[in-house]
Amino acid sequence: MPKIPIYFPDPITIIGHTPYLPALPLPIGGLGGHLNGTPIINISPVQVAGLIPLMPCDSQECREICTDGWKNIVFGELVGGSYQINQTYENDWNTFLIDVSLYAANPTAVSVTFELEKYVNGAWVGYPNGGVNLTNNVFGQIFPLGSIAGHPTYAGYAINWGSVLLNAGAGCYRFKAKALFTTYVIGTSTSGGTQASCTFALPNNSCLTGAIIGTLQTISGSITASYSIVQMNTGFTEAQNVQFIVNLINAGSFPYTATYNGGNSFTITGQSYASNNGATWSLQTYKTGLPCDYQKQQDMLGGVNPVQTTTPIVHEGCLVSPPFDLKEWNCFRAHGTVKFETWLTGIIGDPYTDYKKHDLCGILWYDSIRVKGFFGFEKSPTYLKNNLKWGSPSQGKIEKVSDEQTQRWEYLSGYMPEYIHSRFATFGMMSDKLFASDYNINNSNYTYKRKNVIYDSGYEPEYIDKEAWWQRKAKSKVQVFFNRGVQSVIKSLCCST
Repeated sequence: MPKIPIYFPDPITIIGHTPYLPALPLPIGGLGGHLNGTPIINISPVQVAGLIPLMPCDSQECREICTDGWKNIVFGELVGGSYQINQTYENDWNTFLIDVSLYAANPTAVSVTFELEKYVNGAWVGYPNGGVNLTNNVFGQIFPLGSIAGHPTYAGYAINWGSVLLNAGAGCYRFKAKALFTTYVIGTSTSGGTQASCTFALPNNSCLTGAIIGTLQTISGSITASYSIVQMNTGFTEAQNVQFIVNLINAGSFPYTATYNGGNSFTITGQSYASNNGATWSLQTYKTGLPCDYQKQQDMLGGVNPVQTTTPIVHEGCLVSPPFDLKEWNCFRAHGTVKFETWLTGIIGDPYTDYKKHDLCGILWYDSIRVKGFFGFEKSPTYLKNNLKWGSPSQGKIEKVSDEQTQRWEYLSGYMPEYIHSRFATFGMMSDKLFASDYNINNSNYTYKRKNVIYDSGYEPEYIDKEAWWQRKAKSKVQVFFNRGVQSVIKSLCCST
């Protein structure tokens, strides 16, 4: 059973198996948090939409490895020794957008870095060992923190795989986003907090033995002190008289303390960190009734102000993508694939997290994904007709006024991981614009290049999790019908003139 907090005003956290509930609009009771356990600010970055997911870097998915697992196919097109700078039928782009909400709380303490790691000799490596740092627009387009209008906590990168191919070569890559934020531990330095002090190292002198009288005082400085020494025990040694002076200082009302160092030495410590307040101490002792006296002056050494130190601690929130298999564009390599390109704006819910919505208002975000499958199989178009049936004198005459043809196609996917289906069903099928391209050499229609489409059926994958072991890495396929996104194949008698 969960533990339910009942005491205020301590910060509240629900412990146990109770799931997070939707966040309240404002904190309650000034607690700095929500009563239902939902945090106001996420410490780690969160992916905003996207056809390819980002996962925590510290999680290991054994089914998503370059040597023996699913890899997302991407192509880069090289022309004349250079790469294509735009998204084309041949040249692939993939985009990633993250939300670092902590940036809104403390912009100066948060930074974001992007990189592509490459799989080399059984390990993921970054720059300069094969990967690339995504710090500018060389490998696509960067969206730094604070650069997207209306969304200052968003940051992202759009990868141009053609540029990656030219500069880093073909191979297996994965995208990594790291959000770094700094906290500070405040403490006192080891050299701080030393008070002003002076040490009297008194020599062996008959004037310091037996019964003595005298004075100990500051003769300069802003903090004055004066001690009258009256010690009438004739049997005291020099060390005992020094100890007597120490006790006299510690029992006084002035802001000084004394420490007996043994022998004839003692140290006076002041309660000022400044340069001793200009204090010079004078000690004068003499024996009662005898012409024997001793004088000593000692400057007080300045102390050190207590210095507060701030020790920075850098924390890292890290997200990483599944692998990409990058190859140079080739008709035969692309055979058996379909590419979907999406443009997304507005508000859209997350397919995995309850109550979570992605805010893309004011943004038209591009993304694409290349999958195994076939797009085509054009179906018999449906027609929407508007006819006029005449009466007398042309009884029974049918006259066509307008006609509209709706083109329809079928998409059959290959077997793929669940995350491709789930994310495409949301961020692809529900996108504002969706383009489809087919690359199958045996497709009888050559015009399926960036075809504007809109779905005309549900999205219901067929899973084969319980079948043969060799199918375990790609467990589901789907059949979806699409209509043409622009219904402009029309016939009408209504002319503009």
